[in-house]
Amino acid sequence: MPANDLGKEGQRLRTVGISIRPENIALSRLPLDSSINQFKGKVVRKFNMGSHTDYRIGIGAHSLRVQTHPDQDFAVGDDVFVCLAPSKCHCIIE
Repeated sequence: MPANDLGKEGQRLRTVGISIRPENIALSRLPLDSSINQFKGKVVRKFNMGSHTDYRIGIGAHSLRVQTHPDQDFAVGDDVFVCLAPSKCHCIIE
């Protein structure tokens, strides 16, 4: 086991992921005061689906899929804030 895989007291570190449904992710033009799981991103792609709008949000080297009501409209290139409600997140430990 490589040394960088060891935590304090020799414990093996694990990879942890977060899963959340695209319709449970909030988008905003301004930061939300009450959110702890908030990231700044940029709208990379936009798909109008009729009942909802499907976005791809670029956050650093990563991309996140977000679905919103069609009344909430963002353009490709817009800066947005992505909010992940802790109650909607599921932890995945590898």
